Amino acid sequence: MKLCLERTMVRYSLCCSLLLLFLTVSGLGQTELYFAQAIRGNSLNTTEIFVQNSDSTETDVTVRFIKSDGTLEESQEVTLQPNGGGKVRLGGPQLNSLSVGYAVVSAPGNVVATAFYFLQANGESLPPIGILPETGSANWRTFAKIEPGAVNTGIAVAIPDAGLAPSAPNCQLNLYSGVNGTMVGSGPVDFCENEQLARFITELIPEVKDGFEGPAVLSCDQPVVAAALIQESSGSLSTVAMEPSSGATELYFAQAIRGNSLNTTEIFVQNSDSTRIDVVVRFFKSDGTLEETQSKELRPNGGAKIKLGTPQLNSFSVGYAVVLST
Repeated sequence: MKLCLERTMVRYSLCCSLLLLFLTVSGLGQTELYFAQAIRGNSLNTTEIFVQNSDSTETDVTVRFIKSDGTLEESQEVTLQPNGGGKVRLGGPQLNSLSVGYAVVSAPGNVVATAFYFLQANGESLPPIGILPETGSANWRTFAKIEPGAVNTGIAVAIPDAGLAPSAPNCQLNLYSGVNGTMVGSGPVDFCENEQLARFITELIPEVKDGFEGPAVLSCDQPVVAAALIQESSGSLSTVAMEPSSGATELYFAQAIRGNSLNTTEIFVQNSDSTRIDVVVRFFKSDGTLEETQSKELRPNGGAKIKLGTPQLNSFSVGYAVVLST
């Protein structure tokens, strides 16, 4: 049985979610990687992309920024030796405007990449927000949270090899609630002849504007790349994993904390299978001691939130978490 995991921390703590994102950037060696959402502006509002050469020979890496309407606005190249790394910063200090679109990392050899958003909100710079690249899939899953006036979730979707696609994809976004996977909202995702779009879920499915928390499933008739962001009313942003729907039966978080309601880890699980599954979450301390086990039963498209620890704990433990499904 397979499930999908969404990764974020309680209160959507930016520093902690960034740590989890960076620790999971492994095994992504590809010749073409996509960031479904990228911004290009001055030094205060832009995207930095870090690339590494995982091959045993020199390779040339090209980073392209493409606006939502498909216009190529910037292209940079960097040559990397074996195990070499480089940083590509979109835009420049003199830019007075901000462009939104997506970024493509291409190389003849194998490379890995991660990106960071640098943004200002209410005149103050936010902590860098990390995001991983994707490759194309027709089906995606994420966790969405909506609290009126406080929290909203946005998704960004881009078309890989857009110039070669015969037509824009037809996509549908479905929202499901609870462990039983009850559909509570659905709406089309219309590209309007663009190659990329970014929308809040409440724009795509207005009926959930009064509140929602649970699985969001994006289904398309051709491969796309997708990303998800959670925004708070203060302007703070955090990334939340948006993953292909294939899922897995055993997943690890190399870093997790267990404590009270202010210092802990929340793990969101979804059932991407067509039958009922049982999900078990285990937290191990750094010395290998099993400190907590929780379980949930999920029906198809069902989702659940598992918070490690209890509100009464006066200390917190550091270790790792394992998620299993049967």
